[in-house]
Amino acid sequence: MKHTIWAWLAVSLFSLPSGWASAGTIETIAGTGKKAPDSSEGQALEINIHQPFGVLPGPDGDLYVVERGDHRILRINRETGKVRCIAGTGENGYEGDGGPAVRAKLSDPHEIRFDSDGNLYISERQSHVIRRIDHRTGVISTFAGNGTPGTKGDGGPANEAQLKQPHSMAFDSEGNLYIADTGNHLVRRVDAKTGKIETILGTGKRKFPKDGAPAKGQPINGPRAVEVGGKNLWLALREGNRVYKYDLDDKTIHHVAGTGKGGHGGDDGPALKSQVAAPKGIAIGPNGKIYLADSSNDMIRVINPDAETIHRVAGLPPQKGDPKRKKSRGYNGDGIDPREAKLNNPHGIFVGADGTIYIGDSDNHRVRIIRPTLADSQR
Repeated sequence: MKHTIWAWLAVSLFSLPSGWASAGTIETIAGTGKKAPDSSEGQALEINIHQPFGVLPGPDGDLYVVERGDHRILRINRETGKVRCIAGTGENGYEGDGGPAVRAKLSDPHEIRFDSDGNLYISERQSHVIRRIDHRTGVISTFAGNGTPGTKGDGGPANEAQLKQPHSMAFDSEGNLYIADTGNHLVRRVDAKTGKIETILGTGKRKFPKDGAPAKGQPINGPRAVEVGGKNLWLALREGNRVYKYDLDDKTIHHVAGTGKGGHGGDDGPALKSQVAAPKGIAIGPNGKIYLADSSNDMIRVINPDAETIHRVAGLPPQKGDPKRKKSRGYNGDGIDPREAKLNNPHGIFVGADGTIYIGDSDNHRVRIIRPTLADSQR
């Protein structure tokens, strides 16, 4: 029955039909909860997925998952629910350029993105590179970074430049790639026409930018996750515990959420007065709201840019008298209200065109999904 259930998910880009789960519940669609290394193929609900990070439906409708713990990229067929490894051997390393991606070694992959031609890009934190898989040939190559950590290379070819622990990336409508160069405390941009790289934000100093100022020359503290929506680049700061908006037209930077002090307070109130804790994933919903994998809080939260408010979508807030979070962190089952469900260090997040939320629930070793009903109720 499991493969049949998965086939139902193919409706509206993996959206759950009403007959499969009650409205507003959280469900597991991949992973067993175990992290032990597993085979390269199997049914999504029967195969171990070790620390899923980035999760992303592809242009073909299948679901792609970064298996960070085993240094692989997995593809889940939307019709059959079968999992297949498309990149990485399971061994940690930086090898294989010029050959099939399935025979290459990856090192600490964090996130994936598709360009307009269907080529797949992978951010590799410990290799200090962005790699590219050609959608026609399956051949892998290095797109940005030269494998040596550093900051050099602005103004030259992206694959000759240095990056340091890149975590996240996003394309704009013109095909330019923005990279959260986390270890350097920079945001870099690769020009789609020239292939050259430049720094658009950050100085290397771990400070906050001036709100509303021109971004060039402004510092940024721990840029972890980026996403592009329309004319804006949205940016979550891991060490900075804040969310910013970078205007792609006038190139100014604006503070949107988080006080900068790690914590969990402020839900249902002003986003600027709220606290977030090491956010590591960001996504844009079809309603223009900004969804955040608030990782160290073990929660998914949503920012309403129009109302300038923040709300909890999934996960339990930390409890008083529970510094190790034994009561709020972990896994307490599926088929329940997401706000009653426990998460464990979620990293990946994506919101589909129908509002369905996909979560890489990393330390629960599961990919989970929330129907749009609950998210749409948050104002």
